[in-house]
Amino acid sequence: MLRVLFDAMGYQVVAEAGTGEAALAAYMAQRPDFVTLDISLPDINGLEVLKRIRAFDPAARVIVITGNNARALEVEALSLGALRVVLKPFNFKTFKRLFEGPGTAP
Repeated sequence: MLRVLFDAMGYQVVAEAGTGEAALAAYMAQRPDFVTLDISLPDINGLEVLKRIRAFDPAARVIVITGNNARALEVEALSLGALRVVLKPFNFKTFKRLFEGPGTAP
């Protein structure tokens, strides 16, 4: 679903991953400009993946996506270096606005 949105916005998706371990491997291999990261993954919690990505690359730009609207989770994700936390379900127009304007990608 996000691939379709990013393609429509003119971004190139360089990797997709269904697990935290796969996401870490893809990040280290591809070093993308930014990452969208779900909290709910089958193997590793997304917050742990965020910690590991930021340990590998402190300048990594990560947007966390979650269906959990707990304020504590949002605060923790932001404290770990996430640029933003987007709640599911999200509106595509709202999500697209994160990538528009000065500097485009977050």
